[in-house]
Amino acid sequence: MIKNNGCCDLKLAKKLHELKVKQKSLWFWIVEKGHTFLQHKDNLFMIYNDHLEEYHSAFTVAELGEMLKGKTSFPFWTKTFNGWFYSNENADIPNDGCTTISEDTEANARAKMLIWLIEQEIVKI
Repeated sequence: MIKNNGCCDLKLAKKLHELKVKQKSLWFWIVEKGHTFLQHKDNLFMIYNDHLEEYHSAFTVAELGEMLKGKTSFPFWTKTFNGWFYSNENADIPNDGCTTISEDTEANARAKMLIWLIEQEIVKI
């Protein structure tokens, strides 16, 4: 599996695509002929044109941060010894009012939180 600490992984990128998040990013995950790789947006369509089998925005930490900006109150991010931890304590969220996400990279943690917020219909993107 390809690891990139600046972009969310392919599985989360696919899920965000399924949730109809606009596919506008600096980087894209490309799946073609059994191979998976990251491609910069400037080269994406120039090289592959209409021959792409599958592509998904590989959102960066900054891009995900912009999508999350102002969506929850009092967000708390921290890097722990085993990954990234996100908590949105005191947010206007149903149930217990606090959701936590832990992931190996900050981009994946942010992507997972955005997915959760969209699925709970708290955020519309």
